[in-house]
Amino acid sequence: MAKAGKKLGDKNGQDPEEKTKIEYDLQTKNRKLDREMTLREKAKKVGEVNRDAQQELQKSEKEHKIAQKIYWVVIRRAGTLDYEVGVEDDVESLDSK
Repeated sequence: MAKAGKKLGDKNGQDPEEKTKIEYDLQTKNRKLDREMTLREKAKKVGEVNRDAQQELQKSEKEHKIAQKIYWVVIRRAGTLDYEVGVEDDVESLDSK
């Protein structure tokens, strides 16, 4: 913008054709900068969403590991009960023990 202002202040900037060209170049550069800023903002938002998704995934993996440990304990305990009671026994006999 400073360069465009300087060029417009020169005697070349007094020429209507030159003035139009300088203003057009300035507008073109401004549009390009706006697009770059928009792309950077979008990239930043995508990065934030990606980071949040990674955190959720890590949390989910931790919960999965805990659930697997709990399942293992429950299955092991069920196996111990089958051994103690016998697999052939019915549910009513479990209540009495």
